[in-house]
Amino acid sequence: MQAKNYAAQVVDQIDGNGFYTSLSGCTNAPQDKIKSFLVDAKGLISRGLSFLLPDGGVVLDSGLLGITHKDISLPFPITLVSSPNIEGHDFLTVAFEFKTDDKIRVAVFFKTNKSAWILIPIIGFVEKHTPISRINKNPSYLVNYSYPLSEAVGNIEFWQNMMSFGIYGLFELLEALSCKNVEQTIIQKCDVALNARRVNKGKLPLYEERILTIKVNAKQGTGTRTGTHESPRQHLRRGHIRRLESGNIWVNACVVGSSEKGVIKKSYNVAA
Repeated sequence: MQAKNYAAQVVDQIDGNGFYTSLSGCTNAPQDKIKSFLVDAKGLISRGLSFLLPDGGVVLDSGLLGITHKDISLPFPITLVSSPNIEGHDFLTVAFEFKTDDKIRVAVFFKTNKSAWILIPIIGFVEKHTPISRINKNPSYLVNYSYPLSEAVGNIEFWQNMMSFGIYGLFELLEALSCKNVEQTIIQKCDVALNARRVNKGKLPLYEERILTIKVNAKQGTGTRTGTHESPRQHLRRGHIRRLESGNIWVNACVVGSSEKGVIKKSYNVAA
């Protein structure tokens, strides 16, 4: 995957007062409160570490089984999640936590194609000890909301719905990181000297960006069975999370069973 650099785009838009007009149109908050909100958002993004998800914001596509009924926590105190092309929108989710409580706070930016970024004017709260159940891309029942720019933010239902897409991408990241054989790989480094030259040329700086890499055991996916269970017809077993006492692991898709007893053919929509 190629780095998206969403964080740099959003910070550049904040510096250019690109959010001020849109926020002023959906809230009755005073100007200084709006500007303070944007300054805080920029500070979080500048200090965060960024992960890039595949198109659609889906990593394992297992219905969040890996974190079902488990506590959740961020990999870094400020974690950025770039989720391209969810329902035609790109999302930058800014998740952060404080040592003073057990809440994960979430701010979400989104844009459509080459349009400007939009900051959702509400903050979401997720309890670290909330028992997540399997959900279908709508985690809104797990989220509480605060309104730092007052509750007069237009269509609240619309904002909450858009925020749910960004939060689902965050949950997909946390589920993948719960697997012991999933590692972080840096695909774009932050080079201070290079960024200084880029800025002097009028280009955006490059923020460090990571993707998730699954380390698969060489024996995984052979389809070999042990025990007395009769071998079934040959079929494709979807990739899935295996929950062990020692922790979760991700098992890749594989062919299992005996072709002599027939072959089962299935069709799947596959996300890269």
